[in-house]
Amino acid sequence: MFARILSYQKYLVLLAIPVFIIVVLLTNPSHGATYWLNFWWMFPVALIIALIVNTLGISGAALFVPFFVLIFPLAAMPLSGVQSVELGLITESFGLSSSALAFLAFG
Repeated sequence: MFARILSYQKYLVLLAIPVFIIVVLLTNPSHGATYWLNFWWMFPVALIIALIVNTLGISGAALFVPFFVLIFPLAAMPLSGVQSVELGLITESFGLSSSALAFLAFG
């Protein structure tokens, strides 16, 4: 049964985009469109990082965590020490879960 779920993994990843849009963007009126447009530059940066890590065959967290902890606070908004640690742990947990799913899919 688990292998059957993993065969649809790509669809679950694509489903994350509309879920994010519906849950975070539409149901949270405190942040308008201008708030999210302030971070337009993150898409090309994330795309370049993802291209590099996929080409090298390493976990995306290897480059995303240093970027989010060191560079993002300088470019966008300062983060407290606790926020930096939380951001690193969240990024690492997504990387670990992705690697674990790939390991289970390929044996």
